[in-house]
Amino acid sequence: MTVRIAILGGPRCGKTTLIQQLYVDMKIRDINVGVATEYSTDYLRDKGMIESISEQYGIYLGQLHLEKALDGHEYAVTDYATFVPYIYGRLMLGDKKRTKKEIEILNDLYSLAIRDYLSTTISSLYLVNLDIKKMEFVGRMKKLLKWWMMQS
Repeated sequence: MTVRIAILGGPRCGKTTLIQQLYVDMKIRDINVGVATEYSTDYLRDKGMIESISEQYGIYLGQLHLEKALDGHEYAVTDYATFVPYIYGRLMLGDKKRTKKEIEILNDLYSLAIRDYLSTTISSLYLVNLDIKKMEFVGRMKKLLKWWMMQS
């Protein structure tokens, strides 16, 4: 089973830079690793701002497709996670009155998020990048990954 490593954080905080560095470092060590970048970045560039919760469902499917393409690798590194569209969907809807369709989509995204989380938690390491200085963070991540790979 592919071990998924997801780097999460806010926009432009260095997630993609970090996954690229992890990818190179793992390849140098002859580790079978694949990388998938955030699908929503391309979506936003091509289609503009997300205006409906149904677009979050499309982003989920696009990210899932990118990550499934990495199933042949021992490790998969990504700067996104398939449960994120559910969180953004909740934020988009806020406290406003929801239509039946919006509730169905939100419930679907929730079910998919839980399914993906449960199917990957046992064999995955999710790393969260919040407000840590980037260089210090990269150093810590390399040490953590080195330790973690030695444990497997």
